[in-house]
Amino acid sequence: AAAMICAALAAASLLAQASDRVPVFDFVVRHCTSCLELPDAASHAWCLRAMSSCAMAAEVGASCGGEEGRMAGHGTHGAPEAVQERRRESLHSAIALLVEELTQEGLWAEISKMGAHAGASRCSQLACVSLESLGAFAAALGRDFADRYDFLPQALFILLDRLGDEMDPRSARSADLALRCVCHHCGHESVSSLLYDNSDYLVDGLVLRLMHLDVQRSPHLPENGEMSDGR
Repeated sequence: AAAMICAALAAASLLAQASDRVPVFDFVVRHCTSCLELPDAASHAWCLRAMSSCAMAAEVGASCGGEEGRMAGHGTHGAPEAVQERRRESLHSAIALLVEELTQEGLWAEISKMGAHAGASRCSQLACVSLESLGAFAAALGRDFADRYDFLPQALFILLDRLGDEMDPRSARSADLALRCVCHHCGHESVSSLLYDNSDYLVDGLVLRLMHLDVQRSPHLPENGEMSDGR
């Protein structure tokens, strides 16, 4: 029921914004991004709000992306082309904003910190929903997810980091699902092909992270730099 409500709200607000230039869809998107903003002290309530926001944003992206394809398939019998173009631009801009929010290092650092101290289950759920949202946005944008915007490398960093998280198998499975979704909708035959085509970005980003390891330590590494077996 919640998914159906989100889909109907997204479709109606996006069409109203494209047809009548009333920014109701932007209001929906701003609500989602505001729920993802990190508070001074993260709490159980914030985690639940962020989780709900991610789920809503993913449903908005998936439903509007699918509706865009159906409208385009109608050709001249669908909405006027100018309306379709405004609708497409509004949707793509909104998804770009949501992806930027979901790929912030501060958000993932907070999720990992909360999971390490308390509420591991809810943090794992938030991580799963956030990761799968990235896959839903890739499905909505298609090749534009990689070609038009510059957030693909950062999304890959997060997906690969979570894919190797042995402490949280659920988020690892979600990362694998999202990575395969990105791979498929960005036109790659395999995950290996996706990583190869973006290897320059990944290597550059890895080098920068290694250079700033003491300042920007991965939340999965021990604070004292020792191996888990004490070496």
